[in-house]
Amino acid sequence: MTYENILKCLKILKHYGVSPQLRKLAEECGEAVQAALKYDYRADEITKRALITEIADLEIMVQQIKLVVGYEKVNKEIGFKLNRQL
Repeated sequence: MTYENILKCLKILKHYGVSPQLRKLAEECGEAVQAALKYDYRADEITKRALITEIADLEIMVQQIKLVVGYEKVNKEIGFKLNRQL
């Protein structure tokens, strides 16, 4: 995500507050799950576009919550999990 978009995420987070955005994150997770399952069942341009849209929505919410819990903490955990998987 670009620095400009991260600043936009921060502005949105400040506007709505943490609690509503945590609930929105949960909502977007559910929508992404549904889109992923539909794409897995029938991979076509319609389901692909829906999946792209939901990934974008989810990424926006994840970025906002990373601002709350700390980018470095999340990045450290990502590194740990990737290394463990490999």
